[in-house]
Amino acid sequence: MMNDKAFLKALRESNRKAWEEAYKRYYNTVRKFVKKTVLDEADEFLVKEVWQKTMIALFNQLQQKSDILHIDQYTYGIIQNIWRSVWREQSSQNISLEMNISPEIDHEASKALAEEARQQQLYRIVEDVFAQMKADPALANCVEIIRSKFFERQRDTAIAGILRLKKDSVKVRRSRICLPGFRQLLEKHPDFKDWSEGN
Repeated sequence: MMNDKAFLKALRESNRKAWEEAYKRYYNTVRKFVKKTVLDEADEFLVKEVWQKTMIALFNQLQQKSDILHIDQYTYGIIQNIWRSVWREQSSQNISLEMNISPEIDHEASKALAEEARQQQLYRIVEDVFAQMKADPALANCVEIIRSKFFERQRDTAIAGILRLKKDSVKVRRSRICLPGFRQLLEKHPDFKDWSEGN
């Protein structure tokens, strides 16, 4: 995964790999948004229509604006607006009953999906930080220690057994080396400031 700055630059240059990454980042978000609003199994045609219009709108906006910072949230806003437009168009054609479309956008679902987009962005940032930590000999085993403790909720005894360290060594290394190193790299990550300001 590219960091957001590189991703934005590549999108503006219409780089093929960037658009492939856009598909991985956002297509399922489009599908989830449509299916949250359409009560039956959403027609994949609708999902593709919203997706295509979103990508066209995003490309046009990227050519006109240079101050886009929160690309995930910005794209989510486009998805939301495009879907509303498509939904109104479908309603005006009097097919809402056939498609079982709910009478209005589910704003709670909208908030949930926006939060999901933020969590996905944070996940990408953390994975970038972990990659940097793995490349630093001074932070050896730190990714395993942090992931095991905070993501997998393992006890220090279990972590020590996996890493062949003493339990006390795991505690000391985590508190004095791993977590400070993680925080330092996280705060330096080019996308973290934008993410935290969007909170």
